[in-house]
Amino acid sequence: MKFVKSVSMPDSTREGPFRLKPSRILASTWGCLPKGMAYAITALVVLPAWMVVYMAGCTPIDWPLMGGVGSRSEFKIEPQGNRDVAVLNADDVVAIMRRAGFSDDQILALGAELRDTLQNSGAAQIKKRKVEVTFAVRGEYLFITTRLRGNDIYDLKEHKFGIAPSSLR
Repeated sequence: MKFVKSVSMPDSTREGPFRLKPSRILASTWGCLPKGMAYAITALVVLPAWMVVYMAGCTPIDWPLMGGVGSRSEFKIEPQGNRDVAVLNADDVVAIMRRAGFSDDQILALGAELRDTLQNSGAAQIKKRKVEVTFAVRGEYLFITTRLRGNDIYDLKEHKFGIAPSSLR
């Protein structure tokens, strides 16, 4: 084994102005180690650090809006078959989702999909593990049934909660 005894760097090791050979830099840094071992230790320190930085830059960041781990939302919206459909504006979506017990972040994450589902199929179920909420359009009313908060009826023409005629109940 050959050990490096000197830590000083003579001027003959420079390549151009103020440049040092990497082997001399390692020899001065790891003066008590053989040159090959200094390279190995440097590689073992630099390579994992580079891999962590590289891999962190390549993976997408996932913001768990509703407490979901690894996904944007724990909730899933499933369309249900229905004869009637409804075109809702943003205020309607916010009102019915707040009444059903959703937070602002959940409304932001699920609102557009719920609006599209009610416009295309007329009914939707929002599930977590169990069915949390069911929305169904019938005539000019939207019926809301929640697992924890009970039932509500939203008048789509008046844009307010109320009571549907007895013929629709």
